[in-house]
Amino acid sequence: DAGFNGTLIVTGVVQEEVGGFGARYLATEQQADVVILGEPSKLKLMVGHRGRLEVHAHIQGKIAHAASNNLGLNALYEAAEVLKTLEILELPTGGRLHGSSLTPTNLASSPDSHNVVPGEARLVIDYRNIPEDAPEAVLARLQDAMPKARLTVLTEHATSEAGQVAIDYPHIAPAYLTP
Repeated sequence: DAGFNGTLIVTGVVQEEVGGFGARYLATEQQADVVILGEPSKLKLMVGHRGRLEVHAHIQGKIAHAASNNLGLNALYEAAEVLKTLEILELPTGGRLHGSSLTPTNLASSPDSHNVVPGEARLVIDYRNIPEDAPEAVLARLQDAMPKARLTVLTEHATSEAGQVAIDYPHIAPAYLTP
């Protein structure tokens, strides 16, 4: 037999760009042998997708008044060092999905004042991983590169508009590659 023998689900799901709420819920309710995801691919069949981790790095400094900045430790200078390290960090390369990548996407500091040495910097890193680059290995690699930072992966709580579906999930989407 050259035909398909199994369960095939083709669906359109909501909130793909904000954590994949619809797909996450569907995966808990349905089992399939094959899944087809409707993602922009210029009408080419894709056989895999890099995963994603949204990692928050908290970098500690010491608050002081800007007029006495020598009494503080500017968390933004510490964050600048972290950014330089991330720019040259070696990541897994090659394969059909062309390796892992990371992109710092947001940097904020607190307190939010224009005359105070920032006591904390918060950096958001969008990390795209290949299947061989497991989330645990990603977090270990980043922590080794940023020993002064405290790393977290947020957990999202999402509820459908009608309130019938609620789900908690970490900001980690798995990588996959068909054999």
